[in-house]
Amino acid sequence: MEGGSVTYPQFAPEITYFGFGPDETRFGNSLDLRFISDDEQRILKRLRNQLQGHAKTNRLKQNYYEASQIIRHLDIAVPRVLTDIGTAIGWAGTVVDILDERIDFLGWTTDTGDVNGLDLVFADNDLGVESGFGHVDALTTGCSFVTVGNEDDSRERQKIAVESSSTATVIWDYAKRRSIAGLSQTYDEQNHLVMETLYLENANIVFARDIISGEMEVVSRDQHDMGRCFMTRLPNRSRPFQRDGRSEITRTVRYLTDHAVRTVLGMEVNREFYTAPQRFVLNADPADFGVTEDMTKEQKFRQGLTVAMGMVNIVPGREDSSEGDPLSVHEFKPQPPTPYIEELKACASLLSTETGIPTSYLGFITETPPSADSIRQQEFRLVKRSMRRHGGFGVGYKEVALLTLLARDGRADTDFMRRLKCRFADPYTPTRAATADELTKMIQVGMLVPDSSVAYDRYGLDETEQRKLTQDKATYEAKQLRIEMQKQAMLAAQQARAQARQEKRGGSNAGNQAQKKPPVSANGSAQ
Repeated sequence: MEGGSVTYPQFAPEITYFGFGPDETRFGNSLDLRFISDDEQRILKRLRNQLQGHAKTNRLKQNYYEASQIIRHLDIAVPRVLTDIGTAIGWAGTVVDILDERIDFLGWTTDTGDVNGLDLVFADNDLGVESGFGHVDALTTGCSFVTVGNEDDSRERQKIAVESSSTATVIWDYAKRRSIAGLSQTYDEQNHLVMETLYLENANIVFARDIISGEMEVVSRDQHDMGRCFMTRLPNRSRPFQRDGRSEITRTVRYLTDHAVRTVLGMEVNREFYTAPQRFVLNADPADFGVTEDMTKEQKFRQGLTVAMGMVNIVPGREDSSEGDPLSVHEFKPQPPTPYIEELKACASLLSTETGIPTSYLGFITETPPSADSIRQQEFRLVKRSMRRHGGFGVGYKEVALLTLLARDGRADTDFMRRLKCRFADPYTPTRAATADELTKMIQVGMLVPDSSVAYDRYGLDETEQRKLTQDKATYEAKQLRIEMQKQAMLAAQQARAQARQEKRGGSNAGNQAQKKPPVSANGSAQ
């Protein structure tokens, strides 16, 4: 701010902006009834207050995910001057990432295989990758958002964007089970709000900051009159008391992570004393070691390092001793880091109980490798929790499909939407050999058809691999058919030549027999 005015950078629509920022928006004169009504302004204000109200807690959970949270230390065993050495443990991020790695959205499907062009929308928007962004944000903060729209007026291509809970929010109608209003904010590199999009049931309104006045002004209004808000949410672990979702980085996870960081810090300080143990000399005069009272602390420390490899405490003798105490050198007994490691194991065990993550995922591996059955047992809770997320996120993705069809066609078939299902990758971790053996047995008993897409999906082949495999099989079968036809043609030719030779030999033998036959007399007897 210079001279009482606020200067903002020019808005570039081709740049994607991210980040947090305070609500500094002021409305310009263009916000009149021609573009936005009083009720719409009240909705906008409510959404902005709602977004600002969650900003602090969202930022806290994001910091834990990035292992950059502020740790509160007890300042008892470890001096405060040693607490700021960058000690960090990424357990909170591990809790989110391990669950996210088992949630892969693969698109939509129906019992007939016809998805009404949604497969093209999935590919055009790279939802196989983009959906993962929403999963991570939902697992971290409790909820993420998705917006749907058309790229242009032709409605040929639909645009689906995943929005962070730090820059987007919705007003949810629990009776309708869908959003009735939504807000998406865009920030620049300086953390200034430069653009907003207000999603209503019958209109989408875009605001942009004027580069001269610094005020938000309406730049476009799309009056679609669809009766549907083109913004929905992906809640994590929602329940009747907490419909907006719940973060995986719970209070327990945050405490155990902080506890582990403090434990590692204590272990590191202990290591310094263990590597260079502190020594002390009893009944000695500091002047004997070149340390005088007029020296600064730094000079005394440097002089101490020249005396011994480490810190040396000099304890003078007692003044009331007439004979003088003997000079003696002692050393503090070093302590191994075993207690700290055991404490970390206890924290990891508690965190495993809270999150369902095996302790081996937190860095503690047993000497004896676990068996396959033991691994499946350890991952059972993790798999079930992933499958529950499939159901919760699937409801959101089904709403995304509905909004996509409305944006493209202006309508959606009710029967088609009832048959539409969301596809997720199998959260289990079987080997390829085990999966192939399972499919082979299912095909042998007649439960699966060898070339069924269901079998391909269970094995883990994506749509591109399935199409390529179908083409390769068709090419192979055509090649085999040509080879078989060539073999049959060659066999037929060989048979024809053999028959011709046989017929030729048969005609030659008949002529020879005719020549050798004796002449017949008039009465029919041989002469």
